[in-house]
Amino acid sequence: MAHHPDDPLFSVSGPRSRHRRTRAYFATALLCVLAVGCFVMRELPWGWHKVVALVFAGLTTWTFWEWTRPLETAEELLQRLRRVQQSDFGKQLVLNRPKPKTLTLPGYGAVEVRVVATFALFWLSLAWWFTPIAPIAVRLPEVEDLTVLCGREINAGVLITPTGQFVLPQPPILPPRARKVARLIRDDAGPYLLGLKAMAQSRGAAAAEQFDRAEKDGFDPKQVGLARAQNELFAGAFAEAAASYEKLAADASVSATVLAQGAMAWMLAGEFVKADRLLSAAQKRLSKDDAGEQAAVAHVQSLLAVLYAFDLRRGEELARKARESLPEDQRDTDPIAIAGMNNQGVIYVLRGDYQGAEELFKGAFDRWSAQGDGNNPTAAAALTNLGVLDLVMGRYESADLRLHRALVVRSQGARTTDQKQQIRFDAAPLYTAAAGVHLAAWNCDEAGQDTERAMSLLADVLGRDHPAMIAPLVVEARRRMLESRYLQADSLLARASGLIKRTFGTAHANNALLDLHIAELRLLQQRPADAEALARDAEKTLGGAFSAKHISVGQAHWLRGQAAAAEDRPRDARPLFDRALQIKRDHLGRDHPEVALVMGCLAALDNSPSTYPNGLDQYARAIKLIESAWPEPHPWAAQLYVGMAQLHLAREKYADAVPLLERALDIQVARLTPFHPDLAKTRELLADTLEKQTPPPTERIGQLRRQAKEGRNQHRIEDRSE
Repeated sequence: MAHHPDDPLFSVSGPRSRHRRTRAYFATALLCVLAVGCFVMRELPWGWHKVVALVFAGLTTWTFWEWTRPLETAEELLQRLRRVQQSDFGKQLVLNRPKPKTLTLPGYGAVEVRVVATFALFWLSLAWWFTPIAPIAVRLPEVEDLTVLCGREINAGVLITPTGQFVLPQPPILPPRARKVARLIRDDAGPYLLGLKAMAQSRGAAAAEQFDRAEKDGFDPKQVGLARAQNELFAGAFAEAAASYEKLAADASVSATVLAQGAMAWMLAGEFVKADRLLSAAQKRLSKDDAGEQAAVAHVQSLLAVLYAFDLRRGEELARKARESLPEDQRDTDPIAIAGMNNQGVIYVLRGDYQGAEELFKGAFDRWSAQGDGNNPTAAAALTNLGVLDLVMGRYESADLRLHRALVVRSQGARTTDQKQQIRFDAAPLYTAAAGVHLAAWNCDEAGQDTERAMSLLADVLGRDHPAMIAPLVVEARRRMLESRYLQADSLLARASGLIKRTFGTAHANNALLDLHIAELRLLQQRPADAEALARDAEKTLGGAFSAKHISVGQAHWLRGQAAAAEDRPRDARPLFDRALQIKRDHLGRDHPEVALVMGCLAALDNSPSTYPNGLDQYARAIKLIESAWPEPHPWAAQLYVGMAQLHLAREKYADAVPLLERALDIQVARLTPFHPDLAKTRELLADTLEKQTPPPTERIGQLRRQAKEGRNQHRIEDRSE
């Protein structure tokens, strides 16, 4: 049976095959459109570049797949043959069936060549797209100027108070955004940009080398000089950074914000007079139209007013001016605004407004944390201030937790050796504050470890004569006082006094604050007249700097009252204790341990027959306050037990006095150094009381007197200069 050549059985293309060719044409058209678009666009951002690469590889593969597809599948061939009446159906099926070429691949067996070719073409197309000869290049992102970003952080100076009395400027910390921006700098970007990248990654030595190369290559010397100064500042080389800023200041075209950065460097180096001079020059270069510049200079001026002049009112005014200079929509997010909130809290602490300070510190911490996605190490400054505030308010457990958390927050993001060293240096105020918490609980060994660590870190970076050493020196001196090593404490306080006078002058309020510590030491050394003179002079200075009701003035009243009581002048002591008690209650609350100590001093004066019951009651309430403040028995409670026993002894109630003295002795043996004078006094007083018993316990009395004598002899040996 013959068939016409146009018979469907022998047709090479039917409707379905024509449909397949249509898809091939369509895929080819899309590929051409993409090619034209590529040559028009030329470059794309990295994200879109990857998307277009996948589209290009997909279209190329689809086009190849459609053009190499057989015109007729086996199923379509079978249906066509069945539509025709013929005797050689099987033969025609065999002859017309497509026979694809195959390859034998290990693990896969026979695989069609077309499939392998399609797979290879996809990956080759994708790989070609990322070569230099691809039609579209990657558009490099615009890198933010890191000197501007870091400069804003430097100008946003932060205050920290490791003791609640003395204030330090916190060294600037690289903003979290700087590291993100640095990732956009390519490895072939040139020495200047590579230096900025190394600086943002806290690789100070590598950054310095790159800046030297950039200067040799003829890069803008002013820009390189600014980057070098910032790199030195972030590395903790404050004096070197300040010198670099001084070179820049000689150029009249340098902006006021750069001079303000130089002033921050001088303050961190402890040279406040030079900082003031640079700020005066910055004030003359201020642009009336640049709000950011005005805010930066005013903010740095506010720091200088607090740190150097101790003019808290002026510091507040300048901080307010800096905030108001910022655009309204930036007043809660700008680094200067957040630092200003923290610094205002420090001013409140100095004034004794502790409740207002706490709210400000919490606000600054929340905003700093939000800026760094919960990973901003600058937030450690607010946490440290909160921890110190807890310490001042007698919330010792909370203080310990917050200071530990501050150390963790400050350590976040440490990835390089340089950065870890810088973090350790910045942790010195944290260790100083932690030592204060240990001293409050009379844990002298732990406090000594913290102060030693803080002073070692500061000495390694800043030297032994930097004013940042004042706070840890005072805390360490207090530790020696608790251990009854009075000559060593005297030496440390003298060293701190020298630093204060050399840095701030003799009229600075810091001198008066330190004199209160020296007056307390003179009382322990049984020199009440010297203590009285120091406390009286400090009271005048602090009353003028703050007010007559300031917490430090209350401390001066308390010390003067103790001096009067030691000289047997109870009529002079009582009004001083009354004023001290009222001031401390107003600032610290009625349940604070320091309030309990003043109550004990007043109770000791109630030793007449008519006031004796009131004295006992006041002692009992004071002891309860002390014992509720710490989980372990505290030496302050022992002092109060001894005072209560002395009231009983004044009324010849020896049986009531003995258990109180025994309780005091147990606490002092457990918590004081074996040679502490208070321990010897309690033993002698207990021995005198036991002698009044009938019959007296002779053996116990002898043991107590022998131990007291041995303790006093050992104290004479231990109380010596280093």
